[in-house]
Amino acid sequence: MKITRSHLRKTIQRVLKESVMSNMDGNISNIVFHAAQMVGEEFGDITVDDVLKKISSMNDQHIAAYADPSGISSQRAQEYIDFFISTARELDYEMVLEKMLDLVDMGELAGGYEDMFELV
Repeated sequence: MKITRSHLRKTIQRVLKESVMSNMDGNISNIVFHAAQMVGEEFGDITVDDVLKKISSMNDQHIAAYADPSGISSQRAQEYIDFFISTARELDYEMVLEKMLDLVDMGELAGGYEDMFELV
């Protein structure tokens, strides 16, 4: 079976895009976990609303520290970081809840009943 150059190019672009989005998803999980840790240390109990407030209170430099542009060309790294910051700023309740439930599944957080969590 022969593959055309254009088909190969499209396949490579799709795989690279999927890789970048997977990396972004992991970085979003990291910032949600960090915010949950900060809330847990401050209040004990962790709610989704408190995690959202904590992320909202972070400045762009703090958020950018979680944007790991590994696998991104150095010319596009700043573009990735800017996109990560805007994505973190657009997180809503459902997205943060989903990430926190994923963190429960990974054993990083406990709970989740009525959207209440605690550090493990």
